[in-house]
Amino acid sequence: MSKSKREKILQKAEELFLKNGIQSVSMDEIAAAVPVAKMTLYNHFGSKEGLLDHVIDRILHHMIEECNQLIDTAKTPLDGLIALTKHEMVHKMSGQFLSDLVNYYPHLRERMQEVGLNYLHAKFEELIFKGQQFGQFRKEYSPHVVVLYSLALKEGMSNPKIFGKITDITAITEQIYGLFLHGLVDPEYQPDSE
Repeated sequence: MSKSKREKILQKAEELFLKNGIQSVSMDEIAAAVPVAKMTLYNHFGSKEGLLDHVIDRILHHMIEECNQLIDTAKTPLDGLIALTKHEMVHKMSGQFLSDLVNYYPHLRERMQEVGLNYLHAKFEELIFKGQQFGQFRKEYSPHVVVLYSLALKEGMSNPKIFGKITDITAITEQIYGLFLHGLVDPEYQPDSE
């Protein structure tokens, strides 16, 4: 299979999974969206879960690249943190996609969280530290503790008992990040002073 055909399959599968959830998307739908024969999908990915595994790798790869770019181009640490919290991938993931990950593919959810722990949270902690030095974030909070707090929030949100009651993931996410940032920003910080 050519690299471009493989990429097109992964792109279409990602779009369908993120928009409609994993459980509701069939291999027939993915094959029709590309278009390729359904057998081509099975020959190269083995199963729907095999294809999903590659899609998750693709999502993580793009998230890391995009987050690096957001951080590198941010004017200030606060701008970088806001850009990370508003990252478009968060908004592309439907509640159904996240719910399916939690309920049917916990090993893939754990892999996504592990990447978060090993990469994104280290960057997040670095931004908080820089923001403290820049006078944007409260210095009384350890960057490590702030990251632990955000992990606790994320873990709570991935609990099926809690998550199953959420109908608008985008609105909830924006409100939680708003509360989080409000508590983190130093009350003495004046944005115009930069």
